[in-house]
Amino acid sequence: LPVVVCTDCGLAPTISQSASGIASEGNAGALATAVTAVLSDSTGYGQRARQTALRDFGMGTVARRLLTLYRQMAMA
Repeated sequence: LPVVVCTDCGLAPTISQSASGIASEGNAGALATAVTAVLSDSTGYGQRARQTALRDFGMGTVARRLLTLYRQMAMA
């Protein structure tokens, strides 16, 4: 699903770079504008959001990241 997040959210850079949603300022007007924009192109945002979720947060990707982290911790 496409999302609207605040710019101070940890996922904001990923959302912005992948165009899978909008990173917005946290005030009501900016959030309303962002939600309206996402709703006006929910198919486009939705497809990019799905691609991003599978690429960056799929089980295989997360498992590889964890394995790398565990190996680094074991070597420390």
